[in-house]
Amino acid sequence: MRPRTVPLAEAVAWLDALLRTADFVDSSRNGLQVENGGGVSRIATAVDCRMESIEAARRAGADLLVVHHGLFWREPERVVGPHHRRLKALLDGGIAVYAAHLPLDAHPEVGNNARLAAALGLGETRSCFEDRPGQRIGIAGALPTPVTAAELAARLASCVQPYGGAVCGFGNGPEAVRTVGIVSGDAADWVDQAAKVGVDAYVTGETDHAAACLAGELGLHLLCGGHYATETFGVRALGERMSRELGVPWEFVHAPTGL
Repeated sequence: MRPRTVPLAEAVAWLDALLRTADFVDSSRNGLQVENGGGVSRIATAVDCRMESIEAARRAGADLLVVHHGLFWREPERVVGPHHRRLKALLDGGIAVYAAHLPLDAHPEVGNNARLAAALGLGETRSCFEDRPGQRIGIAGALPTPVTAAELAARLASCVQPYGGAVCGFGNGPEAVRTVGIVSGDAADWVDQAAKVGVDAYVTGETDHAAACLAGELGLHLLCGGHYATETFGVRALGERMSRELGVPWEFVHAPTGL
């Protein structure tokens, strides 16, 4: 039986509708960034549209690469050096690229923060953490049973270690951690927002010296599990759902950066 092929336009419309990409103000140029010949028979997902991810997608036979960090940000970039090599590899390989940055962070079901919250065992969550007025991309929720900061750190480590993450802990929050805020990736400097939200612990990806100093003064725990590792959750959940609903096979491309 020949594999199912979905028109690229149909796959893009499905992604646009699910992620509401048009509703977000973002430094990323979210949505379809590179076209292919017009069809999708196999999907690859990755955190970054780096050469390692592109080559792995080509080896997997993918003709659509869905990423969290795309090729184009803010102003147009000169097509030289590594940027030229990435684009050439995509065009030569017939691989389309779709980027979903903040829309994938914020999604309540397949988003980075929602899936990490589920992995950590949080109960009902609420949207919070604004990167601009009215645009919330993070979440907060409560644990069914309070844990210590060390226990929460161990739980986070079990979630991120398979994807190259390592947990660093800072701050001086309550002994019993009941409430947790989450913003994946590079958001340690939002620790002040975490204090205003009122959580006992704040989970993000990258560490930040100033935030580590501030966390203790604000009376909360700051746990950092790695930028890359905390942002594998969304692209994996998105690929699984996309494959199920569009009937096209998918594969997660693991290309860790060490950060």
